[in-house]
Amino acid sequence: MSKQKTATAPAAPRKRRPWWRVTLKWLSLLLLFAALYGLGLAVITLSLLTPERLTPLAERMATKSLQNCRVEMDRMEIGLRDTYPFFCVNVDGLRVTSTLTPAASPTPSAAGFPPTPIPS
Repeated sequence: MSKQKTATAPAAPRKRRPWWRVTLKWLSLLLLFAALYGLGLAVITLSLLTPERLTPLAERMATKSLQNCRVEMDRMEIGLRDTYPFFCVNVDGLRVTSTLTPAASPTPSAAGFPPTPIPS
């Protein structure tokens, strides 16, 4: 058996794509990745922050930020179905109670303001 050697011409170099096509391809892939990441983050957040977990967390944070008040709520949930593409927060049974006693509450004169006469 003899092998015949055939002379083949070297392959022509591949023509490069235009720079704008390469840039468009990478930008579209980046945009797709960002959209999928945002969608996944929203799904995970909505599944982890159920009303049973979110309500006590929101009560603690609101009570902490309102220093002289106690905040209570029956139920709090994050909604997306009714207001898509926007998030909404539904709160049921919100009660804000002051923890100041009437003697300890600041009056206008105690705060440095002159008393204002009440018109009769």
